[in-house]
Amino acid sequence: MTREELQMMLSEIGGSEPERQGEIAATVLGEFDTVTSRMTDGVPDGATDWREAYNNLRRDYVNRFMGVSSVPGDIQPPNESKSDMVDDGGPVSIADLFKNK
Repeated sequence: MTREELQMMLSEIGGSEPERQGEIAATVLGEFDTVTSRMTDGVPDGATDWREAYNNLRRDYVNRFMGVSSVPGDIQPPNESKSDMVDDGGPVSIADLFKNK
């Protein structure tokens, strides 16, 4: 349904007989259902719409890229005193990594 068709139907509603008003309402609601189903066709399981599917995918991507679990509470801050990185056989502090040599 085009915008002009919808506008014409809505302008006709006021002066129409009750039977015609019902037809117009059914047509508009049918068009709404069609548009809604097109917007949700193919949405991945667990998401109600494409926006939620995108947000879920983005969250999973960031979590996988950052190497953390999907639960934000599991994120641990870096150890400021010593890291797992070694320099000359021993642990190195994060500050030492960025010092000018």
